Amino acid sequence: MMGHRSAEARVKAWGKREFVKRMQEWGKLGGRPVGSGKKQTKKGGK
Repeated sequence: MMGHRSAEARVKAWGKREFVKRMQEWGKLGGRPVGSGKKQTKKGGK
């Protein structure tokens, strides 16, 4: 119950888009944060 009220307060303060962005960055929502799918290149590998 308290978590639900806390989430509602954050959505009201930040807006829906910012809430989703921050919660994904903090690992609190499903999905991955923006930019997490970028491939890292290996140097000198075959």
